Amino acid sequence: MHYPEKKGYSARSLTYMCQFARTYPLEILQRMLSCDKVLRTPTIPNMLSLTDELNCLPITQEPLAQFQTNIFQSKEFTQEPLAQIQKIDKTISAMLQTSIDDIEKDFVCSPISKINWTSHVILLDSSLPLGNKYWYMKQSVENGWSSNVLKIQIETNLFKRQIETQKVNNFTKTLPTPQSDLANYLLKDPYIFDMLTFTDQYNERDVEIGLVKHVEKFLVEMGAGFAFMGRQYHIEVSGDDYYIDILMYNTFLHRYLVIELINSLLVVSRKYGRSL
Repeated sequence: MHYPEKKGYSARSLTYMCQFARTYPLEILQRMLSCDKVLRTPTIPNMLSLTDELNCLPITQEPLAQFQTNIFQSKEFTQEPLAQIQKIDKTISAMLQTSIDDIEKDFVCSPISKINWTSHVILLDSSLPLGNKYWYMKQSVENGWSSNVLKIQIETNLFKRQIETQKVNNFTKTLPTPQSDLANYLLKDPYIFDMLTFTDQYNERDVEIGLVKHVEKFLVEMGAGFAFMGRQYHIEVSGDDYYIDILMYNTFLHRYLVIELINSLLVVSRKYGRSL
């Protein structure tokens, strides 16, 4: 192909571009936009329903693994007349029976346009079904993940830990709707704090110090909307002094999260409703 302003694409990059186009055709963009409207206030049942629906769409994906280096070496990319390329927008519009402006609008509004190319390559390299890719895209946008963080979250199976797992809590009794649904959606089971690399025996205070030391990674693992308020946070109740191991606040729920470290395990206050 001949694009005067675009040069130097490798065979590997062209393969990713083709895979990207096959994975996210126009009907997928439009379906993702409709999912976004439903998920303005996300819940686990809604998310599971929509991701399952996306997973079942009859879109053929060709895994990158099927493309071997020796195939690239045997390919010759021929140039097409520039006059034909200049009409590509009209050709696409006629094929899809949609104006090119509407196609561009759908693309720009979709989560697909809101993450960087390196993150897309990570998703294309993964074996994730379409619905799970969509969820990781939304999480990347909402949480401001870098491509490295996205890769780690996929490797640690965040979708299963946050969405698919059956969480045991008392949110419906302690929180009003829709806060109970949102709290259940935001929390994970289990949490993974692999930044704590203890080799010897350790106690609760060691865990506390380690989490605070790696507060940025700690907040990433905690998820969207969590803010660190302090450690050994002093409160006074009925004249008695108490010290909270770790105090956090969630900007979506507008509630505090009290974390107590007992026998090196995280325990969230009963008022919030979650034990880990």
